[in-house]
Amino acid sequence: MTIFEGFGVLLMFLFGIYVGQALRFRREDKLRRERGK
Repeated sequence: MTIFEGFGVLLMFLFGIYVGQALRFRREDKLRRERGK
């Protein structure tokens, strides 16, 4: 495995975590807003 391949895998891993956190936050925010009505 080259350094570039390792860096690519790390980037994909971090991006996946970021997207997952963003989606979960948006879903929780939507639920909170609906409950607050």
